[in-house]
Amino acid sequence: MAVGSLFVAAAAGVATARAAESDALPQLTACQSCHGADGISVLALAPHLAGQRDGYLAAQLQAFRSGDRKSAVMNAIASQLSDEDIAGLAGFFGRLPRQGTADDAARGAQALTPAIAIPASFPGGFSVYTREDDADRGTVTRRYANALAVKAARVGTALPDGSMIVVETSAAARDAAGALVRGADGQLVPGAAQFYAVSASSAGWGDAIPEVLRNGNWHYAQFDANRALQTRNQAICLACHKPEAAHSFVFTHDALARAPQ
Repeated sequence: MAVGSLFVAAAAGVATARAAESDALPQLTACQSCHGADGISVLALAPHLAGQRDGYLAAQLQAFRSGDRKSAVMNAIASQLSDEDIAGLAGFFGRLPRQGTADDAARGAQALTPAIAIPASFPGGFSVYTREDDADRGTVTRRYANALAVKAARVGTALPDGSMIVVETSAAARDAAGALVRGADGQLVPGAAQFYAVSASSAGWGDAIPEVLRNGNWHYAQFDANRALQTRNQAICLACHKPEAAHSFVFTHDALARAPQ
């Protein structure tokens, strides 16, 4: 057999072995959604894992699991891992070459893209259930929920598929002199929208999300002032909301349940 053929066969064997190892680690795709398919990070805030010593990686996961090392994202994920899971994940990333093995497109293949769109009719069909005025920053933040979400929260049932929450942050209105404008109720008057953060649930949306990150059928996304999608990978959002399972994965569920009629 020619040397070239031997090299191709060896590379194929390595790829097959890694694929089998991946199948044995159901949490792996969740890790790869941030840290890259080949352990080279696809997010600015996530470190590269490829080629790290497996003992070090295992120790960090154990520290995240116990809470000795603090990270809202990693604490939520590591709390679901067994000792065997940690050993397997640490070994997988530790054996990867430090320089990576994939191009940027392949590296981000596990990114979890949200399927959300802000309804064209928004804010029609939604009601405000909380608002926050920040005079120092000159912003008004209003949380809206659609009727389906409000109804479920009021009667104490889980928010069903079809629920949507939209957090709209707007610049506060100012007069000609640049002073903040307040309404008759003393609250800041909202001006143009700056950005949106949206949570929504729809049947089947959770099917492709790894269990360690899955939030039922909820997806999360940020949009700019023109309502154009800005989130290409919702993995961090999923991890942060995961501990709120008892509240339909909604941080402000209690406030939503108290929303006025």
